[in-house]
Amino acid sequence: ALVKEALRILSDRSKFFVTHNGKFDLRFIERNTDWLPKERRFLHDTMLMAAVLNSSGSKALKDLSEAYVWPGAKRWQSSLKDDMKKGGWEWGTVPIDLPSYWIYGVLDTILTVHLFYVLYEKCISAGTMEAYENERAATPGLYYIERNGMLLDAEHTREQQSKLHGRCSELEKGVTQYGIENIQSTSQIALASLDAGVVLTEKTDSGKWKMDKDTFDLIAATNDHPLVNMVKEHRSATKMASTYYGNFLTYQRSDGRCHPFYRPVVARTGRMSADMPAILTVPRPGTNSEVRNSFVADEGNLLISTDFSNVEARVFAHFAREEGMLDAFRRGVDLHSYTAKEIFRLDQMAAKDDPLRQIAKNALFCTLFGGGASKVAITAGVSLAEGERAIQGLFAAFPGIKTFQKLTIQTATDNLKAHGSAFVRGIDGRILAMVETDDRYYAFTNWQIQS
Repeated sequence: ALVKEALRILSDRSKFFVTHNGKFDLRFIERNTDWLPKERRFLHDTMLMAAVLNSSGSKALKDLSEAYVWPGAKRWQSSLKDDMKKGGWEWGTVPIDLPSYWIYGVLDTILTVHLFYVLYEKCISAGTMEAYENERAATPGLYYIERNGMLLDAEHTREQQSKLHGRCSELEKGVTQYGIENIQSTSQIALASLDAGVVLTEKTDSGKWKMDKDTFDLIAATNDHPLVNMVKEHRSATKMASTYYGNFLTYQRSDGRCHPFYRPVVARTGRMSADMPAILTVPRPGTNSEVRNSFVADEGNLLISTDFSNVEARVFAHFAREEGMLDAFRRGVDLHSYTAKEIFRLDQMAAKDDPLRQIAKNALFCTLFGGGASKVAITAGVSLAEGERAIQGLFAAFPGIKTFQKLTIQTATDNLKAHGSAFVRGIDGRILAMVETDDRYYAFTNWQIQS
């Protein structure tokens, strides 16, 4: 009777209701009652409000409530956690009649309502209402995407995972000829690489050779050596087997589908992310098509893969008002062939299979995403000097890039002086802010593009 009365109130179109991370709440309600709101315009979400006010700030209800509503907002959360620890309970096993659990649950609804009125006024005064409405409008679509999920071809997934495990075993045996007993040991890899004549690049503060992903990728780009190639392939195969195939199988539900959880406002850049599994990071076609082939269409349906063409570069050219790039887009010419021509001062457009086109492409995208010459060398498979030459050529050919970067950094610095926080605004007005301990203001160029 209590649930029916609650749903009756929620169905009253003269009222609006407020959630914090509403997709999660609605999924629980629908699963247990088959009820969903008929019109989402009555549904508000304080998590989305907080995100457009400060992309780097906490989106947690208790943190926000403590800051804006009541200093004691976290008190009962701590009490509940203490009781759960004493009883050995998790969220799925905690007794529903536990007093601290009831208080915690009821307090959430009260805090959310009070938080809404505070953040709503703040969004209006800060000029972030357009951004909030954009995020709110996207919620229904994301809800149904999550609910419907994606059909997994488990047989294909297990087969590909098994192949990778087999290949990893072969590689582990292969590196023993260089004295490596444990391919996961960075110290063994470093010592064996030096003995084999591989040129290493950087050391840690403690004096050990750096073997993290970015450093090793640079080593691999500048050293075509069997040992380096085997280690790199092993790292890639291990990630494919666990991060992709393994997680696909882990998160496959009883309906045979994966239901990724989409997080529209977690990233500081304003860009969407997803996990359980991380479906947005699946390798693109042409790099490893078998990963995407893990998902199949339902009988009688098709899966269609589509993508914007050079969307980051288009947005960047618009912001930077870089007329050369804009003209290339207007004329419909291949952007990367055009940038290669300008960067390397070629007499004509670079052909699609020209190595200089790939270098130019990598130089452009590394610049857009905050990378430098070393990243160009890694991604394009060239020397550090060639990567530096490409970056300098890019800045010379397209001066609007530097101008836009400097303007963006200046905007962030001005906001720091005027408001006490370094931030820029997205195209819809959302506030993209750095945390106080971060001074990498050059990243704001990328944040504006992604948002």
